[in-house]
Amino acid sequence: MAVGKSCQLQPWTGNERSKPRSDELNKPFKTEALSDTETGSNSKHSEDELPAHREYRVYVDHVLHPLKPELLQAAASGSGGRRALERGLSMFLSRLRGYVTGCDDRKLSRAGVRRARGIESQLSTLSNSLLAKLVRDGTLAPEELHGIWYGFAEMRGWRDCRVPQDCMLQMLSGGLAVMSEGVAASWCEHALTQELARPELQQAISVAAWPGLCQILGRLPDHVSATELREALWQQCFVENPTRAPDHRNYRRFALMAAQMVAIGIELESNQAELLVQQVLNLDRPWRERRDMLSGILSAASVEDRRRVVWRLDQRFEAHADIDDFEIVCGIAEHIGVEIPRDGAIRRCALRRWALDPKRGGALPVARLMDFVDADATIGEDVATSLRQRGRIADAAVLLSRLPVGHQERREGDAVAGHVDLASGDVELARLRELLAQSDDGAEGGRADGDGGVFGPVDSSSFLMPLCRDDEETDVDQKAGVALVMTAEAAMAAAERLQGAPFLAVQMFREEAPFWHSPSSLLVLCTEERVELFDLTLLRAESSTKTAGLPALDPAAHLADGFTWPAVAARLRALLSASRTLKILAGGEEELHDVAYELGLGIASTLKPGELDALGPLLDTRTLLAQLQGCGAEDPLNAWPEVVKRFLGLHLCPEEAGSNWSRRPLRASQLHHATAETWTQLPVLRAACAHGLVPPSILQQHTCVQSKARLFGRSRINAGKHVIGQLAPPGRLAAQATGDAGDVQTHGCLSSGSAVPNGWPTRVARLHQDRSCEDAGVLVEVIEEGFGNLSTVVPLGADLGDESLRRRVFISRLWPCNSWEHHAWRERLRASLQASLPADEQGFVSSSHSSSDAIGTETLPAFAVRLSVQPAASAARVMATVKQHSESLAEREAACHALCVSLHDRVAAARLLQATFAVQPTPAPARASKKK
Repeated sequence: MAVGKSCQLQPWTGNERSKPRSDELNKPFKTEALSDTETGSNSKHSEDELPAHREYRVYVDHVLHPLKPELLQAAASGSGGRRALERGLSMFLSRLRGYVTGCDDRKLSRAGVRRARGIESQLSTLSNSLLAKLVRDGTLAPEELHGIWYGFAEMRGWRDCRVPQDCMLQMLSGGLAVMSEGVAASWCEHALTQELARPELQQAISVAAWPGLCQILGRLPDHVSATELREALWQQCFVENPTRAPDHRNYRRFALMAAQMVAIGIELESNQAELLVQQVLNLDRPWRERRDMLSGILSAASVEDRRRVVWRLDQRFEAHADIDDFEIVCGIAEHIGVEIPRDGAIRRCALRRWALDPKRGGALPVARLMDFVDADATIGEDVATSLRQRGRIADAAVLLSRLPVGHQERREGDAVAGHVDLASGDVELARLRELLAQSDDGAEGGRADGDGGVFGPVDSSSFLMPLCRDDEETDVDQKAGVALVMTAEAAMAAAERLQGAPFLAVQMFREEAPFWHSPSSLLVLCTEERVELFDLTLLRAESSTKTAGLPALDPAAHLADGFTWPAVAARLRALLSASRTLKILAGGEEELHDVAYELGLGIASTLKPGELDALGPLLDTRTLLAQLQGCGAEDPLNAWPEVVKRFLGLHLCPEEAGSNWSRRPLRASQLHHATAETWTQLPVLRAACAHGLVPPSILQQHTCVQSKARLFGRSRINAGKHVIGQLAPPGRLAAQATGDAGDVQTHGCLSSGSAVPNGWPTRVARLHQDRSCEDAGVLVEVIEEGFGNLSTVVPLGADLGDESLRRRVFISRLWPCNSWEHHAWRERLRASLQASLPADEQGFVSSSHSSSDAIGTETLPAFAVRLSVQPAASAARVMATVKQHSESLAEREAACHALCVSLHDRVAAARLLQATFAVQPTPAPARASKKK
């Protein structure tokens, strides 16, 4: 056959160093890889200077040479198209062995691995059009395309057949795409009932290919059952060993293949999963390798089996104190989202170390420290003893008063029973503890069960959401629109409610202690009318066995017994890529990538159909407001409570900031805090844009139309070296604990005769009726409040520097008012922002007289598309993705531009601000809410 004589290039074995190329290899490299016409210059380029997507093109052409149309057409004229395709695929796989990884256990040099990755990335892109062109030109008839099954059977002897399998699936998908709908359906039906029904072919095809075939053909063949595939998976990974690989590589291979089988409903049985886990733990391999193997095996196991394995490892750590078990459990928790047992030895060990560290938990106020101790009597007593030794007797008493009643009263080393040690503070401690225990009514914000609290701030005078929970009824003008989602079925309904929203505020809340890197436990998605709080801890714990029988092409399909969490996660991931929804969040691209990563924890890649979809459009509020205020993104002035106070004149309650987000159930005050921090991004952004503080040109600088998806995990920017199981760093929560004093630290106190700086934040308030005053209804600007229950005010629009106009009034007389309705306050805010900017940026704040109509007709320059930096080995796949999506990029830019323009709608901004201020609490005694 002429195919085998087309080129005499010998396969590279990986053992040669700097072997010179032959003349035959150099000739096509200079003419085909990069010509002078393509570069626009007459200079010659070496291989190292070539773009990654063209660097190894000569090797790719050599591998794909047997599948060229002219060669297959010549071979088909003598032996038929199916036979010619089989021979071409055989030669293709034979040549592929010499250049890619996975065919055997050989070790490649660093340059060899780089070349292999470059070739693999190009093959995946080019394979889609190989058979498509043959079928379109008539070289192969549709029925002759069944010769591709020979290729699937031929790669059975590979140790890791992911590369040729991906190529085969791309070829098959491209060939079916050029057929008519009827011909393609007939071809798939013939393949399922005739070709793949033959026992010899079923045994010859690698079990790893069935998930991809099921996705293309729509289902499994009639005679292929889950039990047979499970047995074949076990047989091919452990019994058959064509490359004579060591045992630990067989376990790794099994982990990779088992994770892919979840898409077609093949989960490991409990006894198999338990046996494999025990065998992996007994391997004499580093704990990182064993962790990776266990993560892959548990990805194919049920959620109950995952939690059982983690629980048993926790028990092993308690019995033997093996640090490897500690690291493995922490790694599994980070990689697949399994929660570490709250009462287990691993979490309690880490919590005790963190709480007793005077630079970590020991530096926190006792109210926040109690939240993390979470009624653990043993740890609570140790922490109380540590506080006592440092002289914090009152804090120790408060902590002991919150512990369970039945814990041990006296520890070894304390004062002897019947004697009083005055020096150690026993008397004060006992008396304080007795008094505090009498008034203990549970956790802050409601009872400890989470059901007795009111959805609102701990401080009744702080910001109150204009939306209430769907299951509550209040006597204020709050509308129902907040839902806590704890099941997959409720999560699917919540995703449907968020579908089509023009703006979506996004924020995650994760456990801040005792571990540094913990999976997020709460995801908040907000529109202007709805707030959905997704309890990720409970959603990940739902069983994944419902995936059995689901079509691979429709992961969002549901069964009679309810939806599945993988299907819901795919729907939420699609919201992050919706081009008609602008995602608003603090942190920009990095934070949005983290959200996408958290949604995929513990879910097999075959159940994440939108994993490679570009994210966006998105708007980074943190950098936008930092530029608007002329400060850094991490400056205390740019902290979100300070931003809300400056732009809305409202006070966010800081009591739940940095609280324990892993406790279950969450307090009602915690839910309100998470909702308020996320939702307030919408009125702040709308008000600043609608009144001309943020012109479209500045808004564009902080907007990203699309960002390429990342598959390597959570971003680690400024996080230092990542260590599994590392404790939370010193000062993480201690810095947040002192954040509520930021007003005094930043702006200080106005003394008599002191001048008010230009950037001093003010708010407009209306004086309430008082028996001794006759100025009820007068509008004033509040320039200082919170000192001795008195506030310093001046008449609205007056000179802040005129001391004679200042007066002191009681805080109870200041009723909240929408400051944006008053021209004098808006101009003062605009002037303060203008003065705080550097000299080269002053002038960008537009006049308040600019109309939204003018903005709508303005022609903005095209938005820049920022793509994530990728390793050099996958640069070819990146560039191919950009080329593939270039047609829809203009549509995404137009949609993003329309969304940014709509932010300047003054009518919508006024409506949102009016609804916000209509429900704010007055300084009068708080009104109680009535529960349904």
